[in-house]
Amino acid sequence: MAVHVRPIAVTDAQAYVDLLAWLDGESFYPVVNLIERSMDAADWRRTIGDLLERRERIILVADETDEATGISRKLVGFLSTTPDWFGDDEGLRIVIGIREAFTGQGIGTRLFTALDAWARGAGIRRLHLTVETDNARALALYHKMGFQVEGQVRNALQIQGRWFDDYIMAKSVEP
Repeated sequence: MAVHVRPIAVTDAQAYVDLLAWLDGESFYPVVNLIERSMDAADWRRTIGDLLERRERIILVADETDEATGISRKLVGFLSTTPDWFGDDEGLRIVIGIREAFTGQGIGTRLFTALDAWARGAGIRRLHLTVETDNARALALYHKMGFQVEGQVRNALQIQGRWFDDYIMAKSVEP
């Protein structure tokens, strides 16, 4: 099996719902927000179709493909962008999730590399994200991909009764 990174397609809607549900149950750190949790495949087909038509943001997926047939077996990771918190048309916020069994295989690096190429072509000037300050694996990836800590939010998130601080990280996209 090989894992390929590519933009999401409308036909991925059910597989994307399945991936988000898997990540929601598997990941200690939250990846799926309340709105996404409530969306079914029909909702995602409409959302993906709109996203592809507008071309102002992107969802990339990591797709485990049978090399002999070229047929996708399942989605194993994603990287999505949403509009900047501050309403900046030239910046995007990032969320990434990779199934635990597929971490450490360079998929995160490949997702970010594809995002960088898309962002340059789309005229995006800034990418940012938040990450829990104790999430060492994610922090290593983000630093590797050129993100820098710009701030810290104390008690940003409560997980299983414990409060966590978040870093706000960002990077400029070079043309």
